[in-house]
Amino acid sequence: MTNSNGNYYVSVLTEFEKEIQKMPSNDKVIGFDFSMSELFVSSENQRADYPKYFRMLEEKLKKLQKSLSRKVKFSKNWYK
Repeated sequence: MTNSNGNYYVSVLTEFEKEIQKMPSNDKVIGFDFSMSELFVSSENQRADYPKYFRMLEEKLKKLQKSLSRKVKFSKNWYK
């Protein structure tokens, strides 16, 4: 969804049903924690291994945005 300012807003809603079953005490249970830098960290210290495209290109994006902000709005160079 976008508004007149050009900002994007995203809303994510999930719903699921799960039957709760009694688990034997000798089974291994793993917990997951949300982590901003790595998506998740498990109770066994396993981490998500996903490509970090934004983090890799963050400096390049910063330079390009700075360059764009100095250009005259709606000029030919601004559109390039």
